[in-house]
Amino acid sequence: MDRAFLGQSSDAQDGSRLSPMEALRILKDHGLLTEAEFAAKEAALAASTEVQVPGSPRPASGTTGTKASDTLSGSQEELNAAPEGSNSIADGEVDRDPSPDRNPTPAFAPAPAAAPQISQLSAAVRHLPRLPSHRSAGPGTSLVYRAPEFQSLPALTDEALEASQALASQDYPQLYAMLLRLARNQTIRLQVYGGSMTYGEGCCTSCDTRNNHCSWSAQFADYLRTAFQGRVELDNRGRGGCDMACALPDMVLSETAATEPLDMMLLDFSQNGWGISKTGKELEEFVRACHLFLPKTLFVVFWNRDMIDGEKSAKIDARLFEGIRILGQHYSVPVLNYEAILELYAKEARAVEELWPGWKTRHPTWQAHAYFADVLAYWCNKQLEKLERLPEEETARLLGEEFLPQHRTPSPDLKDDLGWIKPVLKADLATAPVCLFPLSQHIARSPGPSTPRQSPKGEWSLFEDRRNKPGWISNTTDGEELVFDLKFSSKPMIMIQYLRSYTNIGEAEVTVQSPWIWRSTMFKNLRGYTWRMLGRWPTKISVTQNAFFKAVTPTSQLEGRKDSATISFRLARGPKFKLLTVISC
Repeated sequence: MDRAFLGQSSDAQDGSRLSPMEALRILKDHGLLTEAEFAAKEAALAASTEVQVPGSPRPASGTTGTKASDTLSGSQEELNAAPEGSNSIADGEVDRDPSPDRNPTPAFAPAPAAAPQISQLSAAVRHLPRLPSHRSAGPGTSLVYRAPEFQSLPALTDEALEASQALASQDYPQLYAMLLRLARNQTIRLQVYGGSMTYGEGCCTSCDTRNNHCSWSAQFADYLRTAFQGRVELDNRGRGGCDMACALPDMVLSETAATEPLDMMLLDFSQNGWGISKTGKELEEFVRACHLFLPKTLFVVFWNRDMIDGEKSAKIDARLFEGIRILGQHYSVPVLNYEAILELYAKEARAVEELWPGWKTRHPTWQAHAYFADVLAYWCNKQLEKLERLPEEETARLLGEEFLPQHRTPSPDLKDDLGWIKPVLKADLATAPVCLFPLSQHIARSPGPSTPRQSPKGEWSLFEDRRNKPGWISNTTDGEELVFDLKFSSKPMIMIQYLRSYTNIGEAEVTVQSPWIWRSTMFKNLRGYTWRMLGRWPTKISVTQNAFFKAVTPTSQLEGRKDSATISFRLARGPKFKLLTVISC
């Protein structure tokens, strides 16, 4: 995530740069050099001390041994084959000048300018494995489903794969370090957020396995396991009807409870929405909120058009894509562009339908997931080639603690965010619609011991009316209330998630028993201590709606403590209402 990389600054203290001999020892200790290789390089180093070999110039200060502009030749099959011998800014506005020089405060202290290189100390890791594509992938396993015709699906052209990589060509040291950990048989952890397509809905319509075993993230994780024979843990948190605003509290709750750090987080909200601002601001809030907990985790963004409303919302998508492009540059977040492949195939009159079977759908079958995974594999393989060309000193730094994933408990004063690089789209975690430090949480997907399963007479009940989509549901108009206990900080806030749909949904009356007047940050007409929440809307889609409320002023009309409350829900108009989450802070 952070832009600091090997040898890009001379700000580090003298002596923090690894010497060539220290680098060799580290590589040998981590199993990346055999005893024979170490002895040969040690001898070469002793014979060549302080020699600057012609043709191996010293990199200029402020550069790395491998440039982000490096281009790699070779076909997809060559890259996928194992190498020989190896087993608010104001609404609508975007800051157009996200220069790295404006924010010179990286999270890691980079090394000073590179020392003179010695020709005998060539790249330390010459023969790292390559990830397969779907054409060379093996059969499915208990963790991944592959259709019988999976390998016979035509391969993407090299031109198409290159088009998808235009915004993912920088140096990504966190990725390099992750791949080196895999090469040393260490465990890596991936987490994925998105909507139902990301989860894998519709990927496999006739198999017995779960759809998420067919998803692109399951395929990608299996490619990593196949290439490196390592342990890859995948947590697919894609959820039907969940956009970026819906996923933000999910991520915070997940990291609040987590004990292990993540190596990589992948985001794909093209079919569910990147936020109501349409500028990328919500993505920046997500990145910065995640950085509070995971300061050394690499983000990867998948971009695609909205396959149902894409043509109608082309101008909005163009503005959003520009915002995401700027974010990718500002935070060193790779953006993999599947829409570029669709456009290229359409221009060349190729079989575009095969890239997204069903076309006007948000739930393509397995072919689209296979191609998504191929885009990720191709990107990793290009990065592996760059990693192999790094000199020993830089490779050894990647094995150190500064590039290990980290999970931390953030400070409530947000100093971890305030001390980081400045926002480029004016995201402000202090005002973001999320409880960064939740005190009460009632979640239908994972109810805790204090969370009610039903109302006293059972008119509200927690169950799945659709597979994998639980909620508290009532069909009894003007019936009993469902009540939750809440706790507050000195700045009380409440977040509610509920179902919005175009059919078979009504509205609920909500009452907060506390000495506060509340105001919604999204729905300007919702103010007071009781209000109605509408589940029905005209849009032909069912989604998770966020409603965020802040306590604005105390009132003497109501009794109770300022640090706690109860919130109740009653079905005011049928046929039903579905509640998903209640969180307070």
